[in-house]
Amino acid sequence: MPLVLLTGYPNSGKTTVSKQLISQLKEKFAEQSQLFESKKLPIPQIKYYNDESMGIDKTVYENSLLEKNARAKIFSVVKRDLNKSDIVLIDSLNYIKGFRYQLHCEVKNLNTTFALVHVMNPNAKDHGTWSAQLYTELVQRYEEPNPSSNRWDTPYFAVLLGEDEIDINDLFIKLYPQLVSTNAKDAHQQNILNKLRQSTKPNSATIMNPASQSNYLTLLDQTTTLVLQNLQKWLKENPAFGDIHRYVIHGLENGEFIDIPPSVQVNLNIAKLQRLKRQFITMNRLRILGDAKTIEKNFIQYLNKNLSE
Repeated sequence: MPLVLLTGYPNSGKTTVSKQLISQLKEKFAEQSQLFESKKLPIPQIKYYNDESMGIDKTVYENSLLEKNARAKIFSVVKRDLNKSDIVLIDSLNYIKGFRYQLHCEVKNLNTTFALVHVMNPNAKDHGTWSAQLYTELVQRYEEPNPSSNRWDTPYFAVLLGEDEIDINDLFIKLYPQLVSTNAKDAHQQNILNKLRQSTKPNSATIMNPASQSNYLTLLDQTTTLVLQNLQKWLKENPAFGDIHRYVIHGLENGEFIDIPPSVQVNLNIAKLQRLKRQFITMNRLRILGDAKTIEKNFIQYLNKNLSE
């Protein structure tokens, strides 16, 4: 049973994406029923689990011991249901890279397949049903997937909620390579395989460009960090009052700036800024933006969009 593991911040839209995936996968299974029949495999079933169905309350994440027990429960469900045909879909935070590694190893031990779906919602304005304090803590704890370095974070599918959809053909091929990796015996089956392979396409969050700079990720982190450091210094020196505050970024040819409404500035803290930085880096780690000035300009535009009311 292939494992589809969702990850992302609290209230990022993982359940919404899970429901979409289940619907799309069921359609794909029906569409490709001949492929399964040709391999004498049953049409896969999908076993979906979220924190609620596993009896994991949100307050569990406030206590390290209870959270450890919750991870053990998730692992137990995965180990129990994994096989080479059906799909186990886990809709949970899965924010600890060591836990993702543990699940990935279990998949490999059973010689089945895996996919990591990273759901991001840059436009989320609140903490939803999570307490504000716990939401902030979980964002700070979150360990971003790094598919370029960590094999246990691959295959990796990034989804910007409301903007992207997973390429279901690509996901299907990653989960069931045994259906598409061998030569078809007849022309009709070969045509089906060719259509599957040719129809895969990247979404806006996963376009992979050849790295033109070996230090791109370092540059991405350093540039965004510098913007935030300067912004935080400016915020301390300019308390919220009156109309919109405009923080001008010096040194750029076009005189870039960040507009911050006072009502936003009052509640603006390092945790929120760091969360925005991590989201920006995650969205752009797989596509080269360019030099430091281009990264800075794009990050400023991103901050302007997400700091508006």
